[in-house]
Amino acid sequence: MRIVSAVLGLGILSGRMAPAEGAKPVTDHRVIILWPGGAPGAKGTDPEQDIPTLTAWLAKPEAATGAAVVVWPGGGYGMLAGDHEGRQVAEWVNSLGVPAFVLKYRLGPCYHHPAMLQDAGRPVRALGQKWGVDPRRIAVLGFSAGGHLASTAGTHFRAWSKNARFRVTLGISARTLIGPALERVYATPG
Repeated sequence: MRIVSAVLGLGILSGRMAPAEGAKPVTDHRVIILWPGGAPGAKGTDPEQDIPTLTAWLAKPEAATGAAVVVWPGGGYGMLAGDHEGRQVAEWVNSLGVPAFVLKYRLGPCYHHPAMLQDAGRPVRALGQKWGVDPRRIAVLGFSAGGHLASTAGTHFRAWSKNARFRVTLGISARTLIGPALERVYATPG
């Protein structure tokens, strides 16, 4: 049922449910550093650990719909499932004529809240300005821990940072959460 909801949500956002006529996923992509001056609270300069990025899978101009999807892969905040919850999803979204932007956010054990939320909120509003995306047609698609980020970013976005430089008002048009890690219930003996 979750996959059906994701497909319907993305189809409605893009204006189509099947790949655009003759559309093939764009295999060329660009990697954008989210914080060119250094991420807030960065503990180093290791590209794999300390530098959050956004990989842009842009739709071909003739197939573009004006919508965009930001994909937040899961991985339990300890790793990213960047292939099957990132690249493959971006290629599928592209086949619908929609650009996809895959987020690589900072992870534990080096980083803790609110670092991931700062990274998650950073790309969304900038997309309309830089990539020609209609800011009213930006959706996020989050898997597992990425689903948790999508949920939290969409409901608690003003609480991430006391510093206005790092605060972002998202204004996300749609959120699709696939297997989100939203709540853990612990039983106590007795």
